[in-house]
Order: sequence, then structure tokens, then C-alpha cells
Amino acid sequence: MSEHRRKPPQPQGGGRASARRAAQQRPGRGAPAGRDVPTASPSGPYAQQPGASRTEARRAAQRGSSAGRGRGTGTAARGGRPDTRFINYPRSDRDGWKRFVPSWKLVSGTALGFFAVLVAGTGIGIAMVDTPDPNKAAKAQNNVFYWADGSQMVATGGSMNRQIVQISSIPGP
Repeated sequence: MSEHRRKPPQPQGGGRASARRAAQQRPGRGAPAGRDVPTASPSGPYAQQPGASRTEARRAAQRGSSAGRGRGTGTAARGGRPDTRFINYPRSDRDGWKRFVPSWKLVSGTALGFFAVLVAGTGIGIAMVDTPDPNKAAKAQNNVFYWADGSQMVATGGSMNRQIVQISSIPGP
């Protein structure tokens, strides 16, 4: 159901002006003494406090308290059924722009979740990378390419110039 309430139906024969006049009558002039006169105004259940607007009085009546802002959880503070969502965003217990300001629990949970994903990703990345084998690195050779006239075109490979040669081709002392 929507959070908006329908106005109570107005009784026939009058309206706001006649209901206001009936409420303002003194007990000796037409209204029986000692009895409350029901109003026909749709704002009847929203008792207006001095200095408060009709909108504030209506919201206070919907929240279930006539003074100030109650601190309930979910829509139970407004008289509806309690909010059972796991993540309460937008916050159903707030009105206006404060509805869209996340709570400290939501902010800290999001930050903690992001940090946990970052740590898990780093751990998986480190576990997947193997340490290099120094024996394979020692056998790495440079490739030297020559032009047709015998001059060197390019040499590829690591920073050290290694080439495998036979022991007999190494000059001795």
C-alpha cells in the first residue's frame, strides 16, 4: 500500500465552514453542553498545534505522535507495518531530503565490504602469480638479426647479452 493516506470521507451537509462554525459555537448557544462537537473537516484528525503548519501537523499525526519527530524503525513509526528490508535505502523512517542520506551503518558496511573485496582480490592475484625460475632466466638468449650484408639489424632479449656457445669455441688462457 502507498504511504499516502486517503482523506476521510466528508459527511454530507456542510463542509469546512459549517464544521468550523459548529466547533466554535459556545455550549449555551445551540450545542449541548459538555459534549465535543465532531468536525466535518478533512483536517479534523490532524490537530493543529500553535506555530505549526497544517503539513507538519498532518505528518506528525501520520507518524503517530503529535509532538516533534519520533525515532521509530521503519514504517512502524508512522503507524504502518514495520520495514523488513535488508537494506533500508531510501530510508523509510525519514522524510524529505533526509530520506536519501545514508545511515552510518550503510556507509560503514559499504566501506567494509569494499575493503574486503579489495583484500580478497589482492590475495587471489598474489596467489596466481608464480615466482620466476632462475634456471630458466639463465638460459634466456638474445636474438640477433643481421642484414644481408652482415651488419647487425637488431638484437632482442633481456638486459644481459647471453648466447649459448660450445666450450671448445671459448678461447682459453
